[in-house]
Formats: sequence, C-alpha cells, structure tokens
Amino acid sequence: MPRDRYDDDYDLPSRRGSTAPGVSILGIFSLMIGVVSLMISFIPCIGAIGIGGGFFSLVLGVVGLLVAKSYNHSRGLPIAGIIVSALSCIIALMWILLIGGMGMVGPNNAGPPVTAPDVQNDEATKIPATNLSQEFQNNFVSAEANYTGRLLEVTGKVKLVSDAQPGRTIVQLGEGDNTIDCDFGWTENSDLASVETGKTVTIRGICKGVDRTSNSVKLDSCILVKTQSPLPKGKPTPATADALAKEYEGNELSGDDKYKGKFLQLSGEVERVSRSKPNQVVVTLCGGDFTMIECEFEKDAQTSLAKVEAGKKITLQGVCEGRIRGTLTLTRCTLVTGKEPVPPVATKPLVLSATTLVKDYDSNELLGDEKYKGKQLQLSGEVLRVMRNDPTKKILVYLKGGEDDEILCEFASDSKAALAKVEPGKTLKLQGTCEGRRNGTLLLANCTIVK
Repeated sequence: MPRDRYDDDYDLPSRRGSTAPGVSILGIFSLMIGVVSLMISFIPCIGAIGIGGGFFSLVLGVVGLLVAKSYNHSRGLPIAGIIVSALSCIIALMWILLIGGMGMVGPNNAGPPVTAPDVQNDEATKIPATNLSQEFQNNFVSAEANYTGRLLEVTGKVKLVSDAQPGRTIVQLGEGDNTIDCDFGWTENSDLASVETGKTVTIRGICKGVDRTSNSVKLDSCILVKTQSPLPKGKPTPATADALAKEYEGNELSGDDKYKGKFLQLSGEVERVSRSKPNQVVVTLCGGDFTMIECEFEKDAQTSLAKVEAGKKITLQGVCEGRIRGTLTLTRCTLVTGKEPVPPVATKPLVLSATTLVKDYDSNELLGDEKYKGKQLQLSGEVLRVMRNDPTKKILVYLKGGEDDEILCEFASDSKAALAKVEPGKTLKLQGTCEGRRNGTLLLANCTIVK
C-alpha cells in the first residue's frame, strides 16, 4: 500500500536529525577583548595596562564556557577567548614584574641615604671647564663614574649668562663646543651681577652628568667663588649711610666715581639683620627715605652680629660695590662698633647617649638646637652601619638613637684605619660637633673616636 504524502511530512523532523548548536555571545566578546588586550600587552613599557582587559575577557570566557555547556552552545569561541586572554595577562604581568624590578634596583633604593655635599665648605675636585666637557665627550662612561654626583670647582671663561626663567640663572662656561652649564637655582644671587661674558670665573657645584635637553655637562646648586683682591691700603674713607645714599640718589655716576671700589667706614641705623646665603649675613642700614644699604658679612662675623638690634646705630668697614641690581652694597664688611664679647668656648664636651640626644630632639627640636647645636658632644651608642660617602670622601657612622631613629656621625677620611675595626651592633664612643637635624637626620660633624 503506497505511503500517504501527509505521512512523509509528519515524519520529517525525525529523519532530519537534531538542531545545530548555538553560537556563544559571551565567547565572541571574550575573544574580541582578549585579542585587543593581547595586542596592547606586546607594546613596550605600556603593555602592563593590558592586564585589565585580559582579566576581564578571561572572566567572560569562563562564564561563556559554563553557559555553553548548560545550553548546548558551541564551546570553541569561549575556549579561544580564554586562551588569548590568559596569554595577554601573562605578558602584561611580565611587564609589571620587569618595571617593578627596575624600580627595586634604581638609585632611590641603592642603599642607605648619604648626605649631599656642602657646596660652600666641602672639599671639591678642581678642573677647568673645557677639560670637564672634553672628558665627557671622549669617554662618557669613565667621566660619569669619576664626576657625576661629586662636588666640582670649575674655572673657565663665561660664554653665556641666561635668565630666561625669572629668578633662575644659568652661567655657561667654556669655549666652542666644550661648554658646561652651571645652574644657580631659583634664589636671587647678587654676586652674578658682576659676571660678564668673556670673563674668567670659578664656580662650585654638584655635577649632574650630561643634561639631555641641552646636551651639555650640568652643575647644580652652584655658587660663585670670589677671588678677593687685597683691601685698599690706607685708612678707610669715613661716611654716613645718609650721605652715601644721598650721593647715589642725586647722581649715580658721581657716586660711583666717589665711592665705588673704595674702603669705607660707614655709620648708620640698622634696619634689619638677615641671612642671604648659608655662609653670609647681611646687615641692612637705613640710607634715607627710599634707599637701603646692604652690608655683607662672612659667616665668622655672625657671633658679633647676634646682638645687633634694629634701630640701633653701628659703625662698620667694607668695600663699596656701588649698586648691584638696584641696591647699594658693601662687601667684605667687619664690625667696628656695636661688638659684643665672644662667649668662651666650652672646653669639656657634653656627655650623653645617642638615645638621650634623639629623645630631646623628638620632644622639642627648637629646645634641642638651643641645648646641643654647635656644641661638642661626647656620644655613645650602638653602631648600625659604617659606610663611605664617595662624593665627600668622608666616612659615615650611623648610631641607633631609638626604634626608628638614627644619628649620622661624619668622620674625616684619615679615620679609615680606626673605623675599620668598628662592628655593627657594638657600642661606640665618639666626640663631634652637633649640627642639629639635616634632612630629618641628626648630624654630628668632625667626629673622632674616644678611647
């Protein structure tokens, strides 16, 4: 009996078999984001940011695979997304570990901090400016090792004085292509008013190697070394602050002709006493209604100037430099009247422990300075470490001053033999001058071992 056509249609689904598996939408998104993250992870340095997209697409791939199992969808796309995403995460993680490793061995983690050279007072390596530039050009690696980070005293002809940035002055020394840049920072430096192109000067500063912007050797934290000529012979010319100011206010050329370069004995009323630089004290005298006269004293005069009060009259001697940046200035000054007797220096050092010194400073730093700063101390404490400060050629001994505090004790290089026997953990007794806190660390200078 022939089959009815209706029966053929009724039996069609069973003869065609089951429906094909569906496509995983989550798998598509996982694969797309994973491919983009993988491409980003191959980019040097910034490839680490690919870990974010890689992790997100990895999660999508895992969820897509679970959904595909439940609903009989295709599993190929989620699996491909998982593989690509995992690969991008691994590469990005390698970048993160590489960058982190570079930071661990960088200059900020190279070891215990050492004090920066004292530009004004520490011993400096002397070298002509052109020779310094040539050494960096001839053998960069050797010059970098010999000079970078060290205090240098360079001499050369001034090629350029630039103050393109307000208050910041760059003096370029050298000839032709053999030049170095000396950065005097943001503080105004009246000494630079006398620096002229073609003039030979000497400058002290910390070598920073070759500057990438200017491609020249750079010195930072610079100061000008004054070459002082002998004081004029004979008795100083007497003058008053009012008369000197009046002369310059009336005719500056006449004032220069009469006073500039001459040794004066000046009397006047004190306006203020201030520090202009770490090793210089300036006494400002009233010189009329609109004129002030700045008188520069060296560091060794600050004891006698400590008792000079504003409003009092004093007499001093110094060399008139005329107007420097609009201000009447006397340099190399000494006090004639108004001197106070210098207090006697204590012959015996103060004896105390490192922990007591730190405790006093932690309680009240101002009181600690008043009690200890500038005085000779005989200190005993546990040694934490002994190291050499290559830029200054000093030997540094760190004493334990508390749970998280330490005291830095500076010894001269000739103490090397005695300090070679000092061991960490042992108690050391030493003597030195307290300098107070420097960069947050208590400092004793010019130390010697007490036996």
